[in-house]
Amino acid sequence: MLPFELLSLLVLIIVLNQRQEFLLRFIYGQLWERLHNFIYQ
Repeated sequence: MLPFELLSLLVLIIVLNQRQEFLLRFIYGQLWERLHNFIYQ
């Protein structure tokens, strides 16, 4: 795993614990976009 992925996973866990669904969706969207950019680079 890349350090960014590990950090992102930690952030997602924190957000889930806080139950901030909007923020979770935003972060997930950002990760998904970065993942696609990495794959189709």
